[in-house]
Amino acid sequence: MKLRLVHVLALGASAVLAASALSWPAALEGVELCPFHAWSGLPCPGCGLTHAFRALAHGDLAAAWAANPFGLPLFLLTLALASAPFWPRAAERLARSRAVSVGAVGLALGLVAFGTLRIVHQLAGS
Repeated sequence: MKLRLVHVLALGASAVLAASALSWPAALEGVELCPFHAWSGLPCPGCGLTHAFRALAHGDLAAAWAANPFGLPLFLLTLALASAPFWPRAAERLARSRAVSVGAVGLALGLVAFGTLRIVHQLAGS
C-alpha cells in the first residue's frame, strides 16, 4: 500500500490529538514551550495553542479560549485531518475547494493579527 500525504497528515494529526488528551505531567508545569517567547519574552501568535488543545481535549472550552482563541478552529481542523482517510472523496473535494482555501488564508491572517495585537498590548503594558 502506498503511503500518501493524506495518511501522513492523518497520522500527525492523530498524534497531536492523542498527546492533547494525555494528562499534563507535573514536570512540565512552568516549562517554557515556545522558543520565541523564551527568547524574546513576547508571545508569538501560536503561544497558548498547546494549552488550548489540551483544554479542548479535556472539554474545558473556557480555558482553551483563554489560552488562545484560535485553538478551537485549529483543533477542529486537526480532527478533520485525522479523519480524512476515512472519507477520501469528500476530503479531496474539500482540499480543492476555493472556500477552504480562502478560509485557511483567513485563519492564518487572523492568527497573525491576533499575535501582533497581543504583542502590541504587552509592549504597551510594559
